[in-house]
Amino acid sequence: MGEAQSDRKEADLIGRLLAGGEDLFRDLLNPRLARPLKRVVHAKIGNCSDPEDGVHQTVLKAFLHPGQFQSKTRFRTWLFK
Repeated sequence: MGEAQSDRKEADLIGRLLAGGEDLFRDLLNPRLARPLKRVVHAKIGNCSDPEDGVHQTVLKAFLHPGQFQSKTRFRTWLFK
Protein backbone atom coordinates (compact mmCIF):
# COMPACT_ATOMS: atom_id res chain seq x y z
CA MET A 1 0.00 0.00 0.00
CA GLY A 2 1.41 3.39 -0.97
CA GLU A 3 1.90 6.16 1.56
CA ALA A 4 -0.86 8.35 0.06
CA GLN A 5 -3.34 5.47 0.20
CA SER A 6 -2.24 4.66 3.74
CA ASP A 7 -2.76 8.32 4.75
CA ARG A 8 -6.28 8.29 3.23
CA LYS A 9 -7.12 5.08 5.09
CA GLU A 10 -5.79 6.59 8.31
CA ALA A 11 -7.83 9.78 7.75
CA ASP A 12 -10.91 7.62 7.24
CA LEU A 13 -10.25 5.74 10.50
CA ILE A 14 -9.79 9.02 12.36
CA GLY A 15 -13.02 10.44 10.95
CA ARG A 16 -14.95 7.34 11.92
CA LEU A 17 -13.36 7.28 15.37
CA LEU A 18 -14.36 10.87 16.06
CA ALA A 19 -17.86 10.24 14.67
CA GLY A 20 -18.28 7.22 16.94
CA GLY A 21 -18.41 4.67 14.13
CA GLU A 22 -19.36 1.35 15.65
CA ASP A 23 -17.67 -0.69 12.91
CA LEU A 24 -14.36 0.95 13.73
CA PHE A 25 -13.43 -1.57 16.42
CA ARG A 26 -13.31 -4.37 13.84
CA ASP A 27 -11.26 -2.26 11.45
CA LEU A 28 -8.78 -1.30 14.15
CA LEU A 29 -8.14 -4.98 14.71
CA ASN A 30 -7.26 -5.61 11.06
CA PRO A 31 -3.84 -7.15 10.49
CA ARG A 32 -2.37 -3.91 9.11
CA LEU A 33 -2.66 -2.33 12.55
CA ALA A 34 -2.96 -5.36 14.83
CA ARG A 35 0.39 -6.96 13.94
CA PRO A 36 2.56 -3.91 14.64
CA LEU A 37 0.42 -3.03 17.67
CA LYS A 38 1.00 -6.54 19.04
CA ARG A 39 4.77 -5.98 18.71
CA VAL A 40 4.50 -2.65 20.56
CA VAL A 41 2.40 -4.23 23.33
CA HIS A 42 4.91 -7.06 23.67
CA ALA A 43 7.82 -4.60 23.81
CA LYS A 44 6.14 -2.43 26.46
CA ILE A 45 4.78 -5.22 28.64
CA GLY A 46 7.57 -7.72 28.12
CA ASN A 47 6.87 -11.39 28.30
CA CYS A 48 3.10 -11.27 28.46
CA SER A 49 1.10 -14.45 28.07
CA ASP A 50 -1.27 -13.06 25.47
CA PRO A 51 -0.28 -9.88 23.63
CA GLU A 52 -3.61 -9.99 21.78
CA ASP A 53 -5.32 -9.06 25.06
CA GLY A 54 -3.14 -5.96 25.15
CA VAL A 55 -4.08 -5.19 21.56
CA HIS A 56 -7.78 -5.51 22.35
CA GLN A 57 -7.44 -3.31 25.43
CA THR A 58 -5.56 -0.67 23.45
CA VAL A 59 -8.16 -0.64 20.69
CA LEU A 60 -10.99 -0.52 23.22
CA LYS A 61 -9.41 2.51 24.91
CA ALA A 62 -9.08 4.23 21.55
CA PHE A 63 -12.72 3.45 20.77
CA LEU A 64 -13.93 4.72 24.16
CA HIS A 65 -11.76 7.87 24.28
CA PRO A 66 -11.65 9.35 20.78
CA GLY A 67 -11.43 12.88 22.17
CA GLN A 68 -7.88 12.19 23.31
CA PHE A 69 -6.71 11.95 19.71
CA GLN A 70 -4.90 15.07 18.53
CA SER A 71 -4.90 15.61 14.80
CA LYS A 72 -1.33 16.90 14.84
CA THR A 73 -0.13 13.32 15.37
CA ARG A 74 -0.51 10.28 13.15
CA PHE A 75 -3.25 7.91 14.21
CA ARG A 76 -0.86 4.97 14.50
CA THR A 77 1.44 7.03 16.75
CA TRP A 78 -1.48 7.89 19.03
CA LEU A 79 -2.81 4.34 19.05
CA PHE A 80 0.60 2.81 19.76
CA LYS A 81 1.27 5.27 22.57
